[in-house]
Amino acid sequence: MTVVDHQLDATRALLQAGRDPLAATVAQALSLRCGVAVGTRLLVGFSGGPDSTALLMLLLALSERSSPPCARPEVLHVDHGLRQASGREAEHVVETCRALDVRCSVVQVELDADAPDLSRRARDARYLALESRASEGGFGAVAVAHHAEDRLESILQALCRGSGVRGLSSPRWSRPLGCTRLVRPLLGSSRAELIELCLRLSVPHVLDPTNERLDTARGLLRSGVLDVLETRWPGAALRASAAADRAGAAVIALEKQLEVLFGSVGTRSWSRSELRGVDPDLVAAGIRRAVTSEAPELKDSLPAARLLEIACATTGDAVHPRRFELPGRWIIEVDSAKLRLSRRAHSVGV
Repeated sequence: MTVVDHQLDATRALLQAGRDPLAATVAQALSLRCGVAVGTRLLVGFSGGPDSTALLMLLLALSERSSPPCARPEVLHVDHGLRQASGREAEHVVETCRALDVRCSVVQVELDADAPDLSRRARDARYLALESRASEGGFGAVAVAHHAEDRLESILQALCRGSGVRGLSSPRWSRPLGCTRLVRPLLGSSRAELIELCLRLSVPHVLDPTNERLDTARGLLRSGVLDVLETRWPGAALRASAAADRAGAAVIALEKQLEVLFGSVGTRSWSRSELRGVDPDLVAAGIRRAVTSEAPELKDSLPAARLLEIACATTGDAVHPRRFELPGRWIIEVDSAKLRLSRRAHSVGV
């Protein structure tokens, strides 16, 4: 852990943050992108890094305006206990919040560092803690500091996994989080802008070296890919974030079309005559929707080539019965009249 240390002058820093162009960007994002109503109480997920530090400073400055877009935020820091420095990071968060006169809670979670998929489990634990505190404290939304580079990383990973258009539009500006909502008002801002803001404000923040570890997907992208893309196409992350918004609009249009063609979620049988002449890629998307609505864990493991094969069998002229197996024991059957989805039962040993 490295602390970029400054003597924080809270009054001067908040005044300067309120005048920064990023404040107007975040205010607009809160209202138009995240759907946050004026005066909403926000709980900020605060790690102490430059991204969440910039977010906290901007939200505090906005809350002090004569017509504030949000109420004064509060902070939750989740200590995963996975590094020796995590305790010092929590202390840094508490000290920063004390200097800013912000209410702060620290939650410790226990994770088995040797169990698989540690990053996912850490993320789930973090969101569960944020959801619990938001519900307990009556907050209108939880704000986190994901920015344009985070979005580009997610897009690149989605492309490599073969995800559908929904994966290319993630993370979204807002999504449900239990009884509240998770909002990301920095998706239109770059990491460089957030770091520069922290330096201009002379606000202390923590640099986490694990973000650059090459044994993680995101660390590898940050160290070996994003810099190359930014050098070749300056502003690439911001444009990719804007493209993700357009993909999000396409998702909405696609869902409406699939509702017309495939009916409500949970339907398992469709007439081939009604799908004849439909683009096979659209039929493949409908099959993916039907399977993943019942088995969301398969969203990244359904083979695109197999789905397209089933779609072509559905929209083609052949009428002989065919049977296709998919992961998770899901079965697609195509006969002269119908396309049917079913699931094979577990075999029971004798």
